[in-house]
Amino acid sequence: IKSSYHAKNWSNKESGGYIWHTTGSGKTLTSFKASRLATELDFIDKVFFVVDRKDLDYQTMKEYQRFSPDSVNGSESTAGLKRNIEKDDNKIIVTTIQKLNNLMKSEENLSIYQKQVVFIFDEAHRSQLMNQRC
Repeated sequence: IKSSYHAKNWSNKESGGYIWHTTGSGKTLTSFKASRLATELDFIDKVFFVVDRKDLDYQTMKEYQRFSPDSVNGSESTAGLKRNIEKDDNKIIVTTIQKLNNLMKSEENLSIYQKQVVFIFDEAHRSQLMNQRC
């Protein structure tokens, strides 16, 4: 993230990266630590951890809260996601791809669109939505 930012290369699709884990190898802890480190970067405004299912949303929230109780925001709805985005804090936002998609389709002028954000996707290979703006 730092090297892409300093190279002014963040909008180039080659500037991203991925971490691959096998089942049971500590993926949740790794994603939490990567997310926390990203929230500490002064040039990052928000960090999103995006999952593809409600049960994974709940499970991730529970695990993240176990790692650090006051470091994460979750939401039950798209409206709750919008409220979390508008908060002036550096908490990780855990959400589903469906809530994120619904919000982006219904809100064309969110202030977050003008900010530097990090998206971390879990299980991204399982579900894909067409016409995403992210």
